[in-house]
Amino acid sequence: TRRAVTKLEMSYTLPAKFAEGEAAGAAGSTVLDKAHAIRSRPIKPWDSYVKTKNISPEECALVTRYSQQSPEERSANLDAHGVEVFRVLLKLLSTVTMLDTVQVLLTLLDDALVESPARVKDVLEAAKCANIPAWAPFMKVLERKEDVYAMHQASRMVARTVLGGAVLDKREFKFYTHWLRENVQRGPQDVRELSLAALQKVLQKPENRLAFFSDGLEAFKAALSADTRVQSQYMIVFCLWLMSFDEVVCARFCQNNGPLLADVAVVLRGARKEKLARICVAFFRNMLEKPVDFKVRMEHATVLVTAKLIPILDAMVNQNVFADEELQEDAKAVLTKLEDCYEHMSTFDEYASEVKSGALEWSPSHRSNRFWKENVQRLNENNYELVRLLVTILETSTDPEVLAIATHDCGEYLRCYPRGKSVFERMNGKIQIMKLMEHENSTVRYEALLATQKMMTQNWEYLGEKVKKAAESDGRTA
Repeated sequence: TRRAVTKLEMSYTLPAKFAEGEAAGAAGSTVLDKAHAIRSRPIKPWDSYVKTKNISPEECALVTRYSQQSPEERSANLDAHGVEVFRVLLKLLSTVTMLDTVQVLLTLLDDALVESPARVKDVLEAAKCANIPAWAPFMKVLERKEDVYAMHQASRMVARTVLGGAVLDKREFKFYTHWLRENVQRGPQDVRELSLAALQKVLQKPENRLAFFSDGLEAFKAALSADTRVQSQYMIVFCLWLMSFDEVVCARFCQNNGPLLADVAVVLRGARKEKLARICVAFFRNMLEKPVDFKVRMEHATVLVTAKLIPILDAMVNQNVFADEELQEDAKAVLTKLEDCYEHMSTFDEYASEVKSGALEWSPSHRSNRFWKENVQRLNENNYELVRLLVTILETSTDPEVLAIATHDCGEYLRCYPRGKSVFERMNGKIQIMKLMEHENSTVRYEALLATQKMMTQNWEYLGEKVKKAAESDGRTA
């Protein structure tokens, strides 16, 4: 993986069943079946488009001959006249709106590039001859939102042209990547994988990584949570790995997406396929090496240590769980960095990383009275960052154990630092705890009741201390 990075920046053939040598729509059976149906149905005569002046008689003869040829004859035709064939197909796709014809044109184009991905150069040249952006005819299909098959075939073509060197306008890039994000986040399995396959191409271009980062990671997080298929997980982490070559992306990753880093750690802990383990470890290595800021690298390492990756990586390195040499090399590098991080981590560092990951467990610090007395005010650092995160967990988590732990920690914070009560209430923390007193889970209800008691008790104790100090002050003044 790592030795291929430089080559990947130039061109990359997707692995496994997502290689371009497969039939159209390899990731989605629905699209694949539709492509077979379109190839087998009779093609309507093209001469009607001469009458409507979409194409000239000579162009009609060219597209008629090409569409009637066998696959072998088409291949030879493209080798000899590829630019001209593609120019006519793009011209038709730019002007025709009849769905049946659009489907046929997209299938002809897709078949040509599936057989030989290098032909994208001829597509780009054909677009140049037609004086149009190479992606423009396909974006029109996407924007019409008329047919799922047509949209995904158009998406595949957009991704190919971008990988080939075409540059989307800012507006078009935003529309296209938003469409892909929605499919990744909310689409059914086959639609999700088709969109991930397109993103794998788009994100191979360095200039697209930061542009996609801002809004794209939530889609990956949602998809990782929803889809446990190895292939989907592999494609998601592959996209993350591509983005991790951007230093700015790496530096910002944990600002709002620490939980996603922990989610990928969960994927690695359950990985049984070598290719999935390899891409996860390669991603982690980038996250630990690419950021220039030492503090950022340590923050990433802390998340991975808290996710209990050290024993997993140790087994990879010392027990030959997987045979791949590059995986062994990456695992050893990541393990060394995590062990060094662990040596310098305090108990509070572990606790903070756990809260940031959102994956709370009943580790000793939660129950330790000494921990809370020594560290409670550190929860106020960075404008009460950890307190805010605990309240967010109360608002959003659906895991009863995580809710119980977060509620317990809020109670401990208020017990040991009663001055934080006003801040906690402004964050709606009190309201969330009151709601959890009616939670269906008995442990959550119990912790919510205890937290409420601590909140009330400490409020009275705090007021009592203030009254006592005021009385002492008045006595000294008198």
